[in-house]
Amino acid sequence: MIEIRLNRLEVQQRIREIVKALGASALHYTQLDRIIAEKRGFRQDPLVLGYHRVVRDYESAASRSIAPNLISVETLERQIDFLSEQFEFITLDRLVSVIEGREVANRPIAAITFDDGYRDVYLNAYPMLRRKGIPFAVFVVSDLVGTQNLLPHDEIYLLTSEVISRGIAEQAYQPNIFNYENILSTESSESLCNRLISARNAFTATRTILESIKLKGIKSLIAHLNRLVKIDNITKDEFKLVDWDMLSEMAANGVTIGSHTKSHTILAHEGLELVKDEIANSRKDLERNLRLPIKHFAYPDGSFDRAAIREIRRAGYISAHTTCSHRDSNNPLMTISRRLLWEKSSMNGFNRFSPSVLACQANGFFDPAAKCHRDHWG
Repeated sequence: MIEIRLNRLEVQQRIREIVKALGASALHYTQLDRIIAEKRGFRQDPLVLGYHRVVRDYESAASRSIAPNLISVETLERQIDFLSEQFEFITLDRLVSVIEGREVANRPIAAITFDDGYRDVYLNAYPMLRRKGIPFAVFVVSDLVGTQNLLPHDEIYLLTSEVISRGIAEQAYQPNIFNYENILSTESSESLCNRLISARNAFTATRTILESIKLKGIKSLIAHLNRLVKIDNITKDEFKLVDWDMLSEMAANGVTIGSHTKSHTILAHEGLELVKDEIANSRKDLERNLRLPIKHFAYPDGSFDRAAIREIRRAGYISAHTTCSHRDSNNPLMTISRRLLWEKSSMNGFNRFSPSVLACQANGFFDPAAKCHRDHWG
């Protein structure tokens, strides 16, 4: 019965993908996607693309990683080549100039960004984009540069994958882990544990953890899970981050280096003092080690609020980038929206690259960022 249900779900998903691809083809080849996008206002702002990891073998990497964070070199190059026909790719400095009205663009413009600072961006994306003469930006987590440590979401994902595969969720998630030192109330801890125990996959469990507890609790949970299960070194190697020499080389060749906080903290979850430290001191650390000005920022998980915007301005950044469509009209440069793309973003129902699907993505259709339900202003 389980296999039959899974097959039905797969068939339903495939049908949705085919219908989506057919609709995208009709919109693209009649140019209705551009016309409708302009009327909806999607094309009034520059297109800013957001990526994470760039791998050689997507299927292999996806079996061990958060799939929506992955794109293969082949698919990335196809996306960039297609979009280059419609857009001029520019640096973030020029992007700010255009938004502020200090520079007029002669054709539609776009910018490319990579979050987190994975080493595979340096190994796989950087050579290809440099060969094509296309500028891009990398937002890095300053405390983790040049270390062997994993990003919090990657470590949680790998640990929860082990917990689920071993069937030890009830042992792994106990209320005392979360109400220790008042991380959560007893009632909230029990509720969170129940949700984690019933989570069907590591992705759901990881999202639940990141959305429910602050950095202090995440560190506590990681320490606890590391006592129960282990991540082998071969797997850890896949998630390595850049070091200072790699960043210096890229910066010397025109790559923009920006901040992604000190520890990949979800800023809207944290108190003001930690927010200040993560924003301001990340910039200072990067500038001290790279000996160049750090002017651009990306919100981890796209999460921001008024306090984060205020502290980013105070710290001296000239732009900050989100992952949703919410904008602060008083601080438009502090809430620049991005379209996050990955391996499947431009695929049709037959798992093949589709220019029409990608065109609709670029014009704001099928964009999950437009469906953000966060209260950024509370």
